[in-house]
Amino acid sequence: MLRTFENRIVNTYFRKGDGKHQPSLNFLDKNDHAKAIGSCSRYMLLLLLTAFFICCVNDKNRKVTAESPDLTEKAFTLPEVPDSLTVPEERADFLLLHFWERMDFSDDTLVNDSAFMSQSFSNFILQMVSATDMGVEKGIENFIDRAKSNTKSLLLISGMAQRYLYDPDSPLKDDKLYLLFGDNLLKTLSLPKSEVENIRLSMKIAAMNMVDTEANELEYKEKNGSVKSLRKTQRNEFIVLFFYDPDCPSCDSYIERMEEEARLKTMIDDGSIVLLALCAAGDEGEWRSKSAAMPDIWKHGFITESQRDKERFYLPFLPVFYVVDRENKVVVKDGDLQTLLFFLQDQQEGNGEHAKQ
Repeated sequence: MLRTFENRIVNTYFRKGDGKHQPSLNFLDKNDHAKAIGSCSRYMLLLLLTAFFICCVNDKNRKVTAESPDLTEKAFTLPEVPDSLTVPEERADFLLLHFWERMDFSDDTLVNDSAFMSQSFSNFILQMVSATDMGVEKGIENFIDRAKSNTKSLLLISGMAQRYLYDPDSPLKDDKLYLLFGDNLLKTLSLPKSEVENIRLSMKIAAMNMVDTEANELEYKEKNGSVKSLRKTQRNEFIVLFFYDPDCPSCDSYIERMEEEARLKTMIDDGSIVLLALCAAGDEGEWRSKSAAMPDIWKHGFITESQRDKERFYLPFLPVFYVVDRENKVVVKDGDLQTLLFFLQDQQEGNGEHAKQ
């Protein structure tokens, strides 16, 4: 949890043995998060992921006892959408605005029911797939405004927003939505100082290098000792940034898979993609030894300690991918190998939208 992190750059810390190497805070940026708030993601895959995620949460959290009735007995009834609203976006906007009207946030029985609140929150997020930007903003604002009289409710909402929309492992991760929640939570002035600091730090990270925003500058050392910048790195269409640690089994597994990926090789060969493998941990000697065993058709770079301290990128774990286009706009953020494979497939099929999830 980020509440344990200091609001400053710290040395990379790796938790080894769990399949992922997780740096605490690395390469942070100081972008104004307000510029990052825009339209939320609307992809049909979200529908399937949401349904799956709700089931997982309910299986984990539901505890039905004589004192705790079944979730369906407590679920509030959604408002009936007026027949005059026939456009899907208008109907979704109406539901978002009135979604929580029958919820009594002073009722701790409901607030403390994790299965009920998790499913309700998931359903609320699901409505945003069809809603307008204004509908999403108004819906979130109204939600938090109704809950602000109960600090326990606000803490619950903050936790759910972070778990569903901010956590890199969540299939519903959405930086733009998280920033909207964070903005409205901070406006309540009702949260403990520790939670306010937690939200601000999370918002700072969420706003960094978001999809459709310009990537932060980053300098790296090449094998010949020259220093190069990300913005001046040649790319015809895209540059794939592969951040890794030389002493990382998961990174080794990714490298093996990438070496075998025919689509990646083809797109590198035809110049549509530049793959830049960036060593983000360890020393220069380890990097030179590791990069020597990696494909020559990849570009290789070492991020020095001084560059790591310049707070440019947030790496939730290693290995991790970013993809930047020819205009230096972020296309993929915090991606894993599956995300990269989806991106490659979509580019070959001429459909770049999926890669922006």
